[in-house]
Amino acid sequence: MKTGVKVQNDFFSVFANAKNPEAKKSTFFVANIAKKSIAKSVDRNLYKRRIKSVFINQRDKFENMDVLIMPGKKLAMLKNFNEIEGNLNNLLSQLLEKQL
Repeated sequence: MKTGVKVQNDFFSVFANAKNPEAKKSTFFVANIAKKSIAKSVDRNLYKRRIKSVFINQRDKFENMDVLIMPGKKLAMLKNFNEIEGNLNNLLSQLLEKQL
């Protein structure tokens, strides 16, 4: 990921790196959400599922790329799915612009 592209805001950092052209699917990683930022495991897993859902909707745009999404410390400030989706879609579109 050192040679890839990075975009970030207060809530997420997103990294992308070009992959071997023979590989058809993108790889999706979500870094562990720190226990310090969100104490309850139920809430951490909820955020992970929401982040994964947003990425799955955008997955076809990221063929032949490895994508790493790291939630930030202020993730708990995003209360509903629409806020998470808006922030993450904005970063993913910025990432595509930089990658091209």
